[in-house]
Amino acid sequence: MQPPHSTPEAPKSAGPAVASVVLAFLGIVLPFLPIDLTGVRAFIALPLGLAGLAAAIVGLTGNRRGRPVAVAGIVLSVLVAALGAWMIALHVDLGAGG
Repeated sequence: MQPPHSTPEAPKSAGPAVASVVLAFLGIVLPFLPIDLTGVRAFIALPLGLAGLAAAIVGLTGNRRGRPVAVAGIVLSVLVAALGAWMIALHVDLGAGG
């Protein structure tokens, strides 16, 4: 008796990879928009960068399409997280000084 023939699993969507790039883009753009973000402008980029990094890591795991997009999402998300940390450090430093 022969074992049942298994079909290869189709790759999952590239949704998390695309979401990581979108989150990174929002993290870069939102803090610099000319809208009233008084008091929260410095705190926007870091959470979006970390969320984008998490989505990019999910986009790299398993049998998924869009691996190059996930790698781009990792690079952009790390840059956004670094920008967010720098903005928070400036906010705290300037807030303590005066």
